[in-house]
Amino acid sequence: MNDYNNLTKAELIGVLKDRDALIAFMEIDIAKCQDMVAGLRVFQKALDNIPFIIEKYPTKPEEINNDRPL
Repeated sequence: MNDYNNLTKAELIGVLKDRDALIAFMEIDIAKCQDMVAGLRVFQKALDNIPFIIEKYPTKPEEINNDRPL
């Protein structure tokens, strides 16, 4: 599992646009669910939170740490 805690806003948007990456982004929470309905609820909750997640990431170039390895 990749570390998604330190993504820049641009990197996060890239993850969210890629279906496979989006599933990987949430796979641990979904895997904890006992059935498909619970998994879909977790997925929907994550989708609902995307605007808030994007908001918290840096938008100014000086806020982005380019020295961090990807």
